Amino acid sequence: MFKRLCLFFSVGLLLCSSSFFAQTPNATLLGIVSDSTGGVINGAEVTLQEPKTGQTVRSAKSNESGSFQFDELKPGTYELRCVAPNYKMFVARDVVLDSGQVRRLDPQLVLGATVEEVTVNAGAAVINTESATISDLFTAKEHDQSPQVTIYPSTWYQLTTLAGIQGGTYPPVADGEQASQQTQTFDGIPNDLQGIQSNNANFYEQVSATLFNAPAESPVPFELNQVTKRGSNSFHGKATYRIFDSLFDATGYFNTTKSPYLQHEWDLEAAGPIWKNRTFFYGGWFGQRIPLGTLYEASVPSNDWRNGLFSTTIIDPETGLPFANNQIPANRISSVALAVQNDYFPASNIANGTTVNNYEYHFPFNSDLYAVTGRLYVSTTPCLKTILCSCAG
Repeated sequence: MFKRLCLFFSVGLLLCSSSFFAQTPNATLLGIVSDSTGGVINGAEVTLQEPKTGQTVRSAKSNESGSFQFDELKPGTYELRCVAPNYKMFVARDVVLDSGQVRRLDPQLVLGATVEEVTVNAGAAVINTESATISDLFTAKEHDQSPQVTIYPSTWYQLTTLAGIQGGTYPPVADGEQASQQTQTFDGIPNDLQGIQSNNANFYEQVSATLFNAPAESPVPFELNQVTKRGSNSFHGKATYRIFDSLFDATGYFNTTKSPYLQHEWDLEAAGPIWKNRTFFYGGWFGQRIPLGTLYEASVPSNDWRNGLFSTTIIDPETGLPFANNQIPANRISSVALAVQNDYFPASNIANGTTVNNYEYHFPFNSDLYAVTGRLYVSTTPCLKTILCSCAG
């Protein structure tokens, strides 16, 4: 059965003008075109292409100072081409841009025929030289290779692996900042609804966290941006099944018994072109079944507390003197309080020496969870793109 059901549709138009959606925390690529002597070149044709979709994403001419800049670029791998009269074409392949990144790539042109090429492999930028921003990210591949075992594959748990993030729960603590100082976006669209948002990490291409010098449009220091997967000119898919069985687990150090546990997970994905270089689709389905119930831990008063024995001084309200040995006599404990304690607070069954997670219980009911996502990406003109996203879970 569905434990949760949510359905939302969002349709947006993304224009070439970076001012249309100025709040989008996408990537920026900039640079200066120069020759082999270091002199700047004015009027050089600079073109940015996305090889996997065959689209020309941006094109511009360098200005009088040789500069060019492309804003609002979606995270991905690009190819930069630069050409000018009497110079060989400069080609930079595998230009990797991450969410929220500002990257510099300076083409250097060499004298020669335009039909000749000077090709370099740009790869990923190791050091950010354009801003004081501190950020980190994890990709879909890194999530698939992660050894984490969680009840739900939320992005919050994977965030624990990033620099500056503390804790793997909702919400994460970033550089000591709590939820009120955090904001999150989905494909650049802000979404700060209250409550736990079940963001299935299987459906995202990458998740980035900016902890210092968040973009100007962010009202708080910490920004989380989640980029959904999308199709390309090649068909690809994924089908995985995972099983977690207590048969292969060791008994916990403080646990007296091992509770039976079984968790099944299925993940199906498909993506590809509908109309080459124009229309692409992506669809994903995630299923999870926990048929034997789940073991939980809780914190309850210790057995000493239940019997009126404490480690600190307890004052007798009638005499104003401390109780002997910090022990409240049994005849002085309220019968009403004792009844509430015995009826609503179970005795500790884990001897871990603390009052934290010292009681375990088995929730015997099954848990089923299903999530579906789909994305249709349509390019109608080089400067107009329509995105249709839907998600249910």
